[in-house]
Amino acid sequence: MSLFWEHFSKTASDRPNAPAVIGSRLSSVSFSQLTGSISDLQTAFFRLGICSESRCIVCLLNSVEFIEAVLALNAIGALVVLADSKMSGTELSALQDEFGCRYILSNRSFDGDVELTPGLRVSVKDSCPSSTSVSSDAAVIKLTSGSSGRPRGIATTEENLLADARNVAATMGIVPDDINLAAISMSHSYGFSNLFMQLITQGTAVVIPGSPFPRILAKTVAEGNVTICPLVPSHYEAFLKTPEIYQQFQEVRTFISAGGPLRSSTICRFHDATGKTIHSFYGASECGGIAYDRTNSINDVEGYVGTPLEGVSLDLVQAEDYGREVWVQSEAVAEGYVEANRTDRNEDRFVEKSFRTGDIAEPVGEGLKIVGRIQSLINVAGKKFRAEEVESVVRAVPGVKSVVILPIPDTVAGQIVGAFVELAGKEMTKTERRILEKCRTELSPHKVPRIIRCFEEFPLNERGKVDRQALLTLTTV
Repeated sequence: MSLFWEHFSKTASDRPNAPAVIGSRLSSVSFSQLTGSISDLQTAFFRLGICSESRCIVCLLNSVEFIEAVLALNAIGALVVLADSKMSGTELSALQDEFGCRYILSNRSFDGDVELTPGLRVSVKDSCPSSTSVSSDAAVIKLTSGSSGRPRGIATTEENLLADARNVAATMGIVPDDINLAAISMSHSYGFSNLFMQLITQGTAVVIPGSPFPRILAKTVAEGNVTICPLVPSHYEAFLKTPEIYQQFQEVRTFISAGGPLRSSTICRFHDATGKTIHSFYGASECGGIAYDRTNSINDVEGYVGTPLEGVSLDLVQAEDYGREVWVQSEAVAEGYVEANRTDRNEDRFVEKSFRTGDIAEPVGEGLKIVGRIQSLINVAGKKFRAEEVESVVRAVPGVKSVVILPIPDTVAGQIVGAFVELAGKEMTKTERRILEKCRTELSPHKVPRIIRCFEEFPLNERGKVDRQALLTLTTV
């Protein structure tokens, strides 16, 4: 018996009539009903040839079908590949080829697919050979965000994922009688651990909103008696533009933000408006949760992410000229990357239950703040510097809301600086001029942005992170 199924079966036995999934219209599915549906689904999967040797892509929105599909596949012993629900057919086909997945489970229609339920269809490829080797212990392949390139597969075991779920629950105080708002995708590491894993291991129900719009989310929170809100920074920015919804958050015990940097000004404004504290959560797909701000006090240190989770140990290790890199030790650290035709696929980032995050941090009391990434080093004609140096100057310019600094390939200097700015107002030309003037005054010439692009809102990927690849497509000089 798989460990996921073992935990879920015990949970369902202990809480048969308790709601497991609450839909957008507050209709609920109990653990007993979920168990029956999963059993039926296993039978349907067997008929399609899905077995313990199968590799299956799950490409579903947050839904009862997502939970049923993952648990049914896991009970069979099939390898689950979690894919963004918005992946195109071309991207899914590439995943099939890379990981050798004959089956795609989706709510979308593909040529020759089979409808198992109104919300679940299965597409079967005749053959799908792959040169990608995956450990027999791996149960789930998570994908990195792909915000700066093609997503990478991460082989995780049930033990890894269960350890992460325990760490998260113990640190955040999530208990069986809590109700989670399922506004972040369960196919991503953050949502899988905070939503799916809490549901199957201890019976913490999820409420699935019918829309990502702030008013709908707030209404779902109030009507669904939600106590835990794991969200991303863009959710909180949207809430702050909709003050009439604040009163609907009064019964929420814990607001969490992960998936990207949360500005201290957002934390302060949200607290002033609602009386609620946003708790910063820092993690990585490769190792699960890393640090969490447990306090209810307002921390105005930019980049502060709190203290290590229960079950997690951290080291800050000097990384050449970059600063001190965060190394994570935990039972939740994955086995490694899964990529075809690569002999260096782990790049020395996975070492005996340790993971090198690539994030540069500084200690703040017993906690830490993230100040950048190793990859953020820019090299202009042999002169190296951190992107954060430029970012701090640009961020101080009036009218600037958010900043992303990226190295842009250049035939002469190797790289030049690109500044991408989300505006607080609409004075685009004036803001660009202010940025250039301030940078020329406070930075060395090689650090001054050669390209400045302003946006009313940054393009975001499905995880709520800034889509850096989309920004780079706008950098024709």
